Amino acid sequence: MTSLEDFIGKKESNYQKNILSEVEGTFVCQDIFCNEIVLNGFMDVDKNKIYWYCSNKHESSMVL
Repeated sequence: MTSLEDFIGKKESNYQKNILSEVEGTFVCQDIFCNEIVLNGFMDVDKNKIYWYCSNKHESSMVL
């Protein structure tokens, strides 16, 4: 009998979640109407990218 994963062609991947570590600094929201200053963000070590979120839930990022 064929398994559902074999039938739809989906198999478990060996994908590992990106490692996020908290970083401190001064980050400005990149939304054109917001520009709120945020004092911490998260570093995606695999992508060398920092993400931060303002209180309005806007996501901003930059690549190092």
